[in-house]
Amino acid sequence: MRRPYKIFVVSITEFLFCFFSLLYFKVLLSSKYTTGKFDMKKVISIVIFISILLSGCIPATSVPALTDIPFVSKTPTHKPVQTSTLPPASTPIPSTATFSPIEAILNTSGPFTLTESNVGTEMKLLNIIGTGTAYDIEFSPDGRLLAVATGRGVFLYDGISFKQNGFLEMNIPVSAIAFSPDGEALALAMNGRVSLLNINSGQKIKDLDGELVSVSKLVYGVGGYVAAIGGTCRGCGSPQVGVILWDAKTGRPLFSQKNIGFFTIGLEFTSDGKHLMFGDAGISVVETRTGKSIASFNSGETRISAALDVPYNFIFNNDGTGLYISSYEYSSEFFSLSEQTRKRFPLCDIYLTGNGKIGACPEEQKMLIFDLQNGNELQSIDMDIDASSLGNMFTISPDSKFLVYYGKTGINIINLTTNEKIYEIELTDFGIAETGIIEIDGDEKYVVATLTSAGQVEVFDIQTGELIRKLKSDCCEIKGFSFAPDRKTLATVEENLLELWDLQTGDNIYMIELERDYSGPIAFSSDGFSVFLTDLIEDYIIELDLQSGVITKQGENSYPYNYGSPYAVNNYNFNSSGNLMLLSYERSDQQYHPSFEDVITKGKIILPVDVIADPDFIETFSFSPDGQYLAYGNLSGIFVWNIKTLKIQSKMDGHDLRGADGWQGKVASLIFNHQSNLLVSVGQDETIRLWNPRFGTELRRLNVCCSVDFTPDGRYLVTYGKGVAYVWGIP
Repeated sequence: MRRPYKIFVVSITEFLFCFFSLLYFKVLLSSKYTTGKFDMKKVISIVIFISILLSGCIPATSVPALTDIPFVSKTPTHKPVQTSTLPPASTPIPSTATFSPIEAILNTSGPFTLTESNVGTEMKLLNIIGTGTAYDIEFSPDGRLLAVATGRGVFLYDGISFKQNGFLEMNIPVSAIAFSPDGEALALAMNGRVSLLNINSGQKIKDLDGELVSVSKLVYGVGGYVAAIGGTCRGCGSPQVGVILWDAKTGRPLFSQKNIGFFTIGLEFTSDGKHLMFGDAGISVVETRTGKSIASFNSGETRISAALDVPYNFIFNNDGTGLYISSYEYSSEFFSLSEQTRKRFPLCDIYLTGNGKIGACPEEQKMLIFDLQNGNELQSIDMDIDASSLGNMFTISPDSKFLVYYGKTGINIINLTTNEKIYEIELTDFGIAETGIIEIDGDEKYVVATLTSAGQVEVFDIQTGELIRKLKSDCCEIKGFSFAPDRKTLATVEENLLELWDLQTGDNIYMIELERDYSGPIAFSSDGFSVFLTDLIEDYIIELDLQSGVITKQGENSYPYNYGSPYAVNNYNFNSSGNLMLLSYERSDQQYHPSFEDVITKGKIILPVDVIADPDFIETFSFSPDGQYLAYGNLSGIFVWNIKTLKIQSKMDGHDLRGADGWQGKVASLIFNHQSNLLVSVGQDETIRLWNPRFGTELRRLNVCCSVDFTPDGRYLVTYGKGVAYVWGIP
C-alpha cells in the first residue's frame, strides 16, 4: 500500500520532468533553430517529446485495488435499501462503499484450554469483574451507612461522604435488604432465602427458612421481627405472591400466606413493631408476636377503590395513623386507619418511599418530594431516567438531607437543599457480554466486553479486571456489538447505524448508515470480511459485506420464538467451517424434521426426528468445533447428534422447567468450547452446566446467571449476567 510521503515524492518528480520537457519543447520551436526549411530531425524530436509529455504528465485513470485502501472516512456514501426491496440471496444489492478487509487471526488451543477431561476437577473461579446490577438501596436507621444490594453482594458506603467503606461478598444476586432498628444487623434475600448478617463483622447470624422462591422486599421491625414478600412459584405463568413473618431471634416463622393473586411490594411494620401490614385483597394486618391475622381493610364487594383493594405499595404518614397507597391501576389514595376514610392522592402513581417525615415518588423524569403529614408537594427534582425504568430504586436519608436513586450510570446522590447531584456511585449494569483476545500496545489481552444499560460498551481485562476501553456512540445507545477476528476491531450497531472501533485507540474508524433498524445481535464472519445482523421486526438475518457494502438476505432467524435476550450474540450459530447455519423445518410424511442449512454452501443436515410437538420444539442449538456433533435443547432436554451417522450420541436432562405468561422453557442457550468438544448449557433455571457430549455426563454445575462465553482459544470460560462476570479457568 502506498504511503503519503511516497505519493508526495512521486508528484514532485513528475512535475520536474514535465517542466523541463516543456522547456526543451519551447527551445525546439525557438527562432534559434528556425531556418524556414523543412527539418525532419526537428519534427521527429517534437513528436517524441509530445509522446513523452502525454505519457508522463497526464494522470493515469486507474485506481488502487480495494485491498490497498485503508479504512474509509466516517461518513461513507453507502446506504442499503429498505428491507422490503431486498432481493433473494443470489442477487445481492450493489453498493459504492469500500472497506479494507479485516484479516482473521487463527485461534489455537494451548495447555490451559478447557476440555471434557479437565473442567470437572481443575477449573477454578479465577476472577470476578463488576459490581453487579443494583436491586435495593437502603439507609441504616441512624443514617451512618448506605447499603446497595447488587448482583454480587452488598456494598456499604459512608452516609455522609458516600465513599465505600465495606463490602459483603455473596457471589450471588441479593434482591432485597433491610437494616435492623439498631443498625447492627442486616437482612439479605438471595434466591428466595433470607439470611441475617452482622453488619460490622459480616458474619452470618442466622438463616430464615421459608417457601418463597424470590423476595421483592424485606422489612425489619422493632422487637426483632423480619418479614419478606415475594414469589411463591417459579414458572406458574402468572404472579403468585406470598408473605412470611419470622421471629429474628429464634428464626421461627410466625405467619405465612401464599395466595396473593397479584404482584405487590406492600409490606411495612408499624413504628412500634407490634403489627405487620401487607398488600392482599386490601390491606391485611398481622399481630407480630402471635402471627394472628387481626384485620383487613378493603372497599368490599363493590371494589370502589383500586388503591385499597389491589395495592402495589404503601407507606405510613408521619404519625402512623394513615397510609399513602399506590396501585398498578394508577389510582393512589390516602387511607386513614383510625377513621376508615379515603381521599385521592394525586402526586404518585405506583412507586413510593418515605422516611417518616417526607416521602418521594417518581413521575416521568422527575422526583416529587412531599410532606408526609399533609401530602403536599415540597419540591421537584429532575432525573436522568424515567419513572418506569427507575422502579423502586430510590430512597431518602433519615435526616431528609439526601435523595438517592439508581440512574443511568450509577447511584446518584442528590442534596435536597440545593437539588444538585453531589456524588455518583458507579456500578456495572449489563446483561450482554462477549469475550475476546485483543492487541493493545503490542500485547495480547484476554478481555470481556459488556453492554451497559446506558448503551455503552466497556472492555475489561479478564486477568486483572481493569477497565481498558469505554466506547460510546455520539448519536444513540448501542444495542449490539461483536469483536472482529483481527483482534484489533470491535463492531457496534445502534438503531440504523453500524460502526467500527479501533480498540488500540478507542476511536471510531468506520461508520455505515442502514435504512432499516438492525439494532440487535451482531456477529462477524470467520474471515472478518462481513457481519451478520438481524431484522428484529421481520425476523430475518442479513449479511453485510464490509468491503463492498453489499447486503445479502440470508434467511429467517433460527429462533423466532426464542425466550432469551434478542440481543444475545449466540443467536448466531456457525459450523466447523465457520459458516453461518440456519435452522428450519422440512415437512415429510406429516412430520417436521429439523434442517440446518449452511448459508455459503447451501448444504443441509436433516435430522430423522419429528420436532413439531411443543416438548420437542428446538430452543437452541450449537455445532462442535471438530464438526462431529450437533447439540440442541428443548423441553425434553439436551440432545447430541452424531452428524456423520445422523444418530443420537447422547441425551442430557438436568435443567428445571421454567415459564411465565404462557411460555415454558428449559435450555436458554448451548455453546461448545471453541477448541474442544466441551459443551455448556445455560438453563432457564439460572444454572450453567458443563457436559461431556460423547457420553452425556454432567461434569460441573455453576449456580450463576445468566449467560456464558469462551475466549476464542478456549482457555477461559466467562459466565455473566446481572452486572457481574465470573472468570473460570485452569490456574
